[in-house]
Amino acid sequence: MKTGGSGMNPGGPLPPEVVEAWRHGDKIEAIKRLRTATGLGLAEAKAALEALDRQRTGTVGMASRAHSHAPPSGLSPGEVPRTTGGLWAVALVIVVLVLAGWLYTALA
Repeated sequence: MKTGGSGMNPGGPLPPEVVEAWRHGDKIEAIKRLRTATGLGLAEAKAALEALDRQRTGTVGMASRAHSHAPPSGLSPGEVPRTTGGLWAVALVIVVLVLAGWLYTALA
């Protein structure tokens, strides 16, 4: 791990402009600023900022937080997944009606 930029200790407090960008949701800009200020690599800078999230919110990181709150399979919040059970019921009713009509005409 190289130490460049302003010579700041990579394990020390994060620069205010980095923290501000991260909290505003501009994750890429925050990582760029941290790498410039400290000389950290990409993975180390991302890990340092995820640690900021863990300290602030008590969560396990960006990826797990995104998965735990994201609706499954692209659904909007509160949207219930559709099932195909109703489609099979409609198809069965149609088949029964067709057979009933056929029997009615055949026996009449």
